[in-house]
Amino acid sequence: MPAFYRRNSTLNTLMDNYELRFLSVSQPRFSVVTCFNDPKILRTNLLASLQRQHNQIFELIAIDNTDKKFHSVPAALNSGGEAATGEYIMFVHQDVYLCGGSWFDQALNFLQKLPNVGVAGVAGADWNGNNIGFILDRGRYWGNRLNSPSIVQTLDEHLMIIPQTVFKKLKFDELFDFHSYGADYCLSALNLGLKPYVLPLMVEHNSLTIGTLNRSRIERQNEILYKKHCGAHKIIYKTTGPLGRKRDAIRKKVVSFYPNFVFLMSSAILTWWHVHLDNKSILDLGCLPFEQHQLKRHLSKKRFSIGISSNRRYLSISKVLKVHDDYVIASPEKLPFKTKSFDLVFSVGLLEYLSKNNGEQVISALEEVANASIIQVPCSGSPIDFAHTVFTSNWDVNDFKKRHYKTFSTGFMFQNFPCTLFASKKFVKNDIA
Repeated sequence: MPAFYRRNSTLNTLMDNYELRFLSVSQPRFSVVTCFNDPKILRTNLLASLQRQHNQIFELIAIDNTDKKFHSVPAALNSGGEAATGEYIMFVHQDVYLCGGSWFDQALNFLQKLPNVGVAGVAGADWNGNNIGFILDRGRYWGNRLNSPSIVQTLDEHLMIIPQTVFKKLKFDELFDFHSYGADYCLSALNLGLKPYVLPLMVEHNSLTIGTLNRSRIERQNEILYKKHCGAHKIIYKTTGPLGRKRDAIRKKVVSFYPNFVFLMSSAILTWWHVHLDNKSILDLGCLPFEQHQLKRHLSKKRFSIGISSNRRYLSISKVLKVHDDYVIASPEKLPFKTKSFDLVFSVGLLEYLSKNNGEQVISALEEVANASIIQVPCSGSPIDFAHTVFTSNWDVNDFKKRHYKTFSTGFMFQNFPCTLFASKKFVKNDIA
């Protein structure tokens, strides 16, 4: 069959290197609608993952909003949705990467078996305030593993799949801007007797918004959402926190603060251990997206720094934020640097995703190229450790103590967070043991 391309002149340039092909069929099963304002982020995330899909029976409608033609994201998505011809319309952010080559096949298999589907996604919140779904969010695992689709109250906006028959009846409310329109759509679907689902599918969400969110703007959008739906829902649970009863709101704010708390703790521990960043050559091993905004603020007086990762998307995010002076794509087990090339190396959000053997190789490699290290990793074997974590850590506190690292553990006893271990060591005389 001949191939056809659904794209505008801007998208031609973006897609030339990927040769995305949409098979000529009477109706594609999926229409992929995205609104983008950064071609590089779109290319390295969504487009790269679409190119790897085995099932190419889909169309792509990419809306260039760099000149702010549309006053809001819902307005742009409505425009794309009205042009879509697929049985299912997937509204997805530019910074989402679909994991695996059979993502569409798996999604279709789930969707066709679910009753009363109003909208489906990969991350949401149920009526008890629990986060439902399991994804990689800025380099960290989010949520808990699912074995089957789960009904939720609301979904996160970064990926939403809506049957075309439903979208013809219910559009996105253009009163919202970039926030809360997904939760609003779910609640509106519930009012029509339809159900929001979270599907057990993996994606990577590589957003740059951490550290740049306008809280007052978000609060205004949340206020609009709550006023619109409080008659039917006394408490509205979102992945970013509940709207309604203050006690639940305080609990959720503590949960959402935890990742930032961990990074602040790492900064304080560095000071406590006399590991200073000023006038240092620094290696960021892993370039974890979640940490980049915070890290940039702490690197203002460094001599120079390099970010290294085997994940191109992580390096792309850090490069857009202008965190480091240079970037290297390489395996962390075999660092391409000379002995003692750096004063300090960070390893954050890396070891927990490796096997114990590969992790040991990484530690040996960083000890070879740096004079000092700071490692952050979920860990067992500390007084605050507990069993119900998102994933089982391969690491124990004693793994670092036997290497003569200084260690410090932190975590929240009343939440399902793994114990976070900070380990530091200097590899020269008269330094940290």
